[in-house]
Amino acid sequence: MSAVLSIAVAAAADVVLPDYHTVERCVKIADLDNFPDIAIVGAYTALGSIENVERYLVTADSCLTKGTAFNALFLFWVEKNYLESTGLANLPLADYMPYPAKRKIASGAAAPIGLIPEAIEPYGATVPDSNLTVKESLVYKLIATSSAEGVTVYLAEKVTVDKNGGETRNTYNPPVNTVLMPRKGTGIAFPADARLLNGYMLLTPGFNATVKGVVIDCRGRAVLRFTRACRAGATYLIPSAGLAAGVYRLQISTTGKTTVLPLNFFK
Repeated sequence: MSAVLSIAVAAAADVVLPDYHTVERCVKIADLDNFPDIAIVGAYTALGSIENVERYLVTADSCLTKGTAFNALFLFWVEKNYLESTGLANLPLADYMPYPAKRKIASGAAAPIGLIPEAIEPYGATVPDSNLTVKESLVYKLIATSSAEGVTVYLAEKVTVDKNGGETRNTYNPPVNTVLMPRKGTGIAFPADARLLNGYMLLTPGFNATVKGVVIDCRGRAVLRFTRACRAGATYLIPSAGLAAGVYRLQISTTGKTTVLPLNFFK
């Protein structure tokens, strides 16, 4: 009976009422190379369920999908090293879905997966013929935030095409309340920003250089060291599991230059 019902529902989704038409929609996530330490995984399942989760790797040149109009789409960022060692098919994505909330992450551990909170609808709508739109192209971009998730997306561009071939293009700035604002340090003439979140430090340098970083606690002790070849504008995830909530300083050194950034970490 359930199989028959599923077929009936799927068929109903393809029915277009008289004097209506379907708007073709393509949704992409651009600038994935600006987050070199993570991959973006799309997953979809029946709304309200965590059974039979279909998943795929998101690429900058492919449209997002969620199977049918009745499915729910979720997007996750996944640390690339974890993805390579675990495999796409074995990622515990259901543990990070909002229903049911059953996180299995140990306290203080770095979570190698994060749910991107922004809701994205990749399925084209059915609209009255009085609406001339026949095609939509939406481009989202990744952005580092100060929220618990650490990484989210925002709508950067929307292009609509009408049945006469007319095109309307709109571009949008990232939300002000989510942007990590670059801060100019002492000694380095370019800005950098960093946040401690969810077992990781998100570092966004405004310069191209190999960076040596040291996280220093309030007692002056070095509690984390790392070296990264950085590219201006990219965001890097530095594992920082085990750091207690508190106030830290990040000392960044390049050839002959050093800057110090404040790091406030609250759980």
